[in-house]
Amino acid sequence: MTHIVVNNAQDMHTDLTKVIRQRINLEGKISFRDFMEIALYHPTLGYYCSSNDRIGWEGDFYTSPDVHAVFGLSIMKQLVEMSYLLNNPVKFTIIELGAGKGNLCTQILSAALEREPSLFDRINYVIIEKSSPLREYQRQCFKSTPLEEKVTWADNISSALTETDSAVIISNEFFDALPVHLVRREMNEWEEVYVATRGDELLEETGQPSSDDLSTYLSKLEGDFHDGYTTEVNLDALSIIKVIAEHLRHGFVLSVDYGYPRADYYSPQRVEGTLLCYHKHRTNDNPYQNIGQQDITAHVDFTSLAEAGREVGLELTGYCEQLHFLMGLGIVEELEKLENSEDDTALLFQHKQAIKSLFMPDSMGSVFKVLIQHKGLEKPALKAFSFKDLSHRL
Repeated sequence: MTHIVVNNAQDMHTDLTKVIRQRINLEGKISFRDFMEIALYHPTLGYYCSSNDRIGWEGDFYTSPDVHAVFGLSIMKQLVEMSYLLNNPVKFTIIELGAGKGNLCTQILSAALEREPSLFDRINYVIIEKSSPLREYQRQCFKSTPLEEKVTWADNISSALTETDSAVIISNEFFDALPVHLVRREMNEWEEVYVATRGDELLEETGQPSSDDLSTYLSKLEGDFHDGYTTEVNLDALSIIKVIAEHLRHGFVLSVDYGYPRADYYSPQRVEGTLLCYHKHRTNDNPYQNIGQQDITAHVDFTSLAEAGREVGLELTGYCEQLHFLMGLGIVEELEKLENSEDDTALLFQHKQAIKSLFMPDSMGSVFKVLIQHKGLEKPALKAFSFKDLSHRL
């Protein structure tokens, strides 16, 4: 068992740190997964639940919908095809997991209203949002707009799927924000990282995995893992995929996030894992500072998501980098339309640069990946993968 002091003294008297220390003093050491859940999702002090100012250019990080509305337009185009494959239901249910400031929802609905009014008329857009400040922000964004009547909120996936025969579930940078188990290789065995206290200090200890599910997952990992190798396991993501698969009768699951296939995720060269923290658009690797004031994320293992779905009837439709996804859905044509417009030259340049950053290989285009799964229909050949499908890498 190792002991590593992990906090800075000046961080020890914040309200959320006190909450964590009190729980540890009462119950004993907690898994890093539980520490991360408190840091991000404590009902009043957690990172996502204490403010609505975390996301966007003025916050700590930004997502693809913050860059340009063509991202939501592209997804809307894919939704048109998905609706057709689902026999154009009278009520076309779209469920978004963790909608942030509502930008993606706004872009999808606005694009449908402008370009596909028949689709817009049928859309029932359901947001599942744990953060009370973000949920209220979303409500205010849609209030008194043509989009307001299209959007409702649900507390969980199962309730959102109860009243519909078919649906498309969308997530954009959702799975990377779920709490993860942190594990470390010691004496040729996997040990889980726990958070404990010593006086006013937080420290890491390693011990046996906290659950049979985690032990089972670790027993299946293959690779040349040397002592000290540290990585993450996102069991929460696998549980959510299984819940979706169990309640979805017919439909699709479209997940956009940053991550890798399993072989790359657990590469012997990735000795420190993928855990990162974001604070004011700067990254660091210390989750024990600015607790409740910085985002904590880990990359997504897309192979695990695909496998977890397949176990309960959610089949793999396709997988690719964001650049391939957007090119398959016509982002180059959208860029050409913009170039042929009569917009102000300076504004046109800004739009072009923003759009290019979404799909250029040296930018967001290769960092972000797209996984689509389906249930209740034959495997379709979606436009999203007409440019390239990398499913063989999963």
